[in-house]
Amino acid sequence: MSNGKGSRRVLAGLIIVVVGVWLLLSNVGVIDIHQPWRWFPLILVAIGLWTLVRTHFRQVVGPIILIAIGVAVQLTVLDSVPDRVRDAVWPVVIIVVGLVVLLRRSSAVGERTPRRSLGHDSAAGLNVVAVFWAANHRLSGDFRRGQATCLFGSVNVDLRDVQIPQPPAVLDLTCMFSGAEIRVPAGWNIRNDIVAIFGGTDDKRSTAAATGGPVQLSIQGLALFGGLVIRD
Repeated sequence: MSNGKGSRRVLAGLIIVVVGVWLLLSNVGVIDIHQPWRWFPLILVAIGLWTLVRTHFRQVVGPIILIAIGVAVQLTVLDSVPDRVRDAVWPVVIIVVGLVVLLRRSSAVGERTPRRSLGHDSAAGLNVVAVFWAANHRLSGDFRRGQATCLFGSVNVDLRDVQIPQPPAVLDLTCMFSGAEIRVPAGWNIRNDIVAIFGGTDDKRSTAAATGGPVQLSIQGLALFGGLVIRD
């Protein structure tokens, strides 16, 4: 399984650019460098924007929530923001998160079903949003691309019965304060492009992946205070 070094290099470059811009604004007197903690929320905004670009705007729920939280925290800590604006920040964030979840809610059956074994869902058009609940999907048929977002919940996707007509298939995943589990057929070669921040990914497959062969599945996205487990 690939370590996604290219994605991590891009993110590291983005962070360096943000630090450089921050130092530049400090030198020209726009911000106060002696209080760097006041600008840390902008890192969340940068990560959210990077995730949007990285997934070509196919994965929007998690990044938009992350950007909204970063902007809200940033406005809260700035003294120059009027009190009326500060009072409105978090209610607006809650409204935005609710609207995003409603607009991107999965049409698949079983999204709000408690954790249990489910019947087969079609592999075409997987689009899962799990907020404060567990989403369980066992897929069959041809699988090309899917996306899953979990926030204070969990997502379990079983791909052991799918076929990949044109490898690699792509799974866009965003986990924030939550976890995801992906089950794949034995021997699949997987490319892991998940960027983990205060989280991680764990390959617990009992069968070693094929080496030197084609990649069957590419997993992209972000794990923030969350993680991904891969099993066979």
